[in-house]
Amino acid sequence: MTRHAFRGKRWEGHPAGTSVCGVLCAMAEPNELDWFQAPTCRDCTDVLIAEQDVARHGEGGE
Repeated sequence: MTRHAFRGKRWEGHPAGTSVCGVLCAMAEPNELDWFQAPTCRDCTDVLIAEQDVARHGEGGE
């Protein structure tokens, strides 16, 4: 099991959703153990970091 990132502030009860990295996932409200047992999706993290860099520095980088 991998924890994916999703757009929006929180889960809104939808049965499925597409993650930041493009994976269609069944959705469920996470429990506290999920945060410890399931690793974070590296692809989702990389996409979000790249988007943040573009927002800060523009398309061309620094």
